[in-house]
Amino acid sequence: MALRLLCGPVRRRIARLLLRWLPGLALAFPAAAEAHLLNMTRVAVAFGAGPELRVTVDLDLTQALGGPAGYAALLAADAAGRERITGELGPRLDGWLAMQADGVRVPLRFLRARLPQVAPGEVADPNVAAMTTFELAAVWPTGAKVLALATAAQAPLEYPVALSCVAPAREVAITRWVELPGTASREFTVPESVLGDLVPPPAAAGLAAAPAPAAASVPAATADAAANVSPTALRIAQHLETAGQYLWLGFLHILPRGADHILFVLGLFLLAPAWRPLLTQTTAFTVAHTTTLGLAAYGLVAVPSRIVEPLIALSIACVALENIFRPKLSSARLAVVFGFGLLHGLGFASSLAEVPLPRREFLTALLAFNFGVDFGQLTVIALAFGAVGWWRNRTWYRPRIVIPACGLIAAVGLAWTGQRLFG
Repeated sequence: MALRLLCGPVRRRIARLLLRWLPGLALAFPAAAEAHLLNMTRVAVAFGAGPELRVTVDLDLTQALGGPAGYAALLAADAAGRERITGELGPRLDGWLAMQADGVRVPLRFLRARLPQVAPGEVADPNVAAMTTFELAAVWPTGAKVLALATAAQAPLEYPVALSCVAPAREVAITRWVELPGTASREFTVPESVLGDLVPPPAAAGLAAAPAPAAASVPAATADAAANVSPTALRIAQHLETAGQYLWLGFLHILPRGADHILFVLGLFLLAPAWRPLLTQTTAFTVAHTTTLGLAAYGLVAVPSRIVEPLIALSIACVALENIFRPKLSSARLAVVFGFGLLHGLGFASSLAEVPLPRREFLTALLAFNFGVDFGQLTVIALAFGAVGWWRNRTWYRPRIVIPACGLIAAVGLAWTGQRLFG
């Protein structure tokens, strides 16, 4: 079959051009060959009995240490060297992350750090999430009710940043997000059941927040209005808020962070100029990634990222090459797209695997994230149509746009595959 595909002067010429392009293109895009793994920063604020909080920050230190080489040097250092470097980085977290109670900044005090259990040489592996855990302490101000988190614009963090309020004794787990540098999460009110466990902070703690100005406190009218809301209305509002957050997070996972998913969707777009093949393919892809995303989120399916990530990269190259050599929609093509969609769903699931999804709004968050992904894909298609779709019926559209673009996509996909397998 492969030999028949390459028969004829046109296909032989295309094959020669691809063989000439691929090495150069693969070398031209090393910076683009990033891992699909979303090494998001995770901030967990643990409430217990008493005002002192334990704040845990899981952070990829690649940016903070100047690149993979700096991170590898930290992991290769002796105990004294590790303690010195983490001791210097730990206090900086208070400048990178601004935890706020009722709009007033709460100081963070560094306690200790735990380095990831990975070999120094694995730091550059795009399939390895080398997360260092920083433990910090804070004191919750007396009477404060609203928690939020802001990030410094130049902080060396991986985005998005997940802020989780956890109170194991009360079975509470609430997550908010900081999607972009220099922005803040949405505020949320800490449940009364959690605040009831707190007592006034001791004077000697030295970590109490600055006195809150009157404007920063929660207005009495707002508190009275919240008290008069029915439980049903409150639950609906919570579901709507959760849906909005995870819808936006899913969209961001495609634009601008999902480079591999963007290329795959562009591969679907470039198969044929007609809308019917495009809609058929995107529907098959959406059904597939929705299936595995749901199964993985519920813990029914688990595949190591070392397997999923290279296959996702390879799927990009396969679709692009098929566009060149077999530019027609067929049942076999749909089966391939569906199969690759299953892989991409596992990739989406890896983005949420380490984040405590809201228990009561779990299904809402999961569906909203998936819809956000779909909206991101549709946006990619709309942008592609706006860029080149106007000429899709011209005779020169395929030789001048489709084939060069698919050659470029195939080259990047193969480069990513090699990086994720051997990088």
